[in-house]
Amino acid sequence: MSQQQLESSVLPKAWKHTIIIPIPKPNKDKTKLTSYIPITLTSVFCKIFERILAHRITHFLTSQKKLNPNQHGFLPFRDNHTAIYKIYSAISEARKNKKFFVAVSLDIKSAYDSVHFDDLILKCLQLGISGKVTKWMHHFLQERSFQIK
Repeated sequence: MSQQQLESSVLPKAWKHTIIIPIPKPNKDKTKLTSYIPITLTSVFCKIFERILAHRITHFLTSQKKLNPNQHGFLPFRDNHTAIYKIYSAISEARKNKKFFVAVSLDIKSAYDSVHFDDLILKCLQLGISGKVTKWMHHFLQERSFQIK
C-alpha cells in the first residue's frame, strides 16, 4: 500500500484532517491561547505512512552523507546525549590545550510552526530526495483541515 500511495500522490481527505484537543496548562490564564497545549489526532494510516516515509528519507540522507556531522536531533544513534558528549569532548580538548571554547545555542520559538512549505520542498529537492517523495509531501501539506474539540 505504501508504494502505491507514494506513486499516486493522491491522499484521502481523512489523512489531511486533524482533530485538535486543547489541554489547559496548569495555573495559566485560560483566556489566552498560549495557555493551552494542543494535542492533535490524525489518521492512523497517515501516521504509519509518515513514519515509513521519514525512515526512507532519514536512511537516504544518512547513507548519502547529506547531513552535517554535527546534526544530532531526530537521527538514529545521534540524540541529545551524543551532542552533549561531543560538546564535553570539545571543552575538555580546549582546556587541555589551554584554549578557549565558544558555543552558541539557538532555541527558535515555534520553529515547526514557521516552516514555509515551498522552501521545505525546495530543500528536499536540493538534497536529492526523489520527486515522488517531494510531490507526496507537497500534496500532504496542502489543503489541510482541522477541527477543535
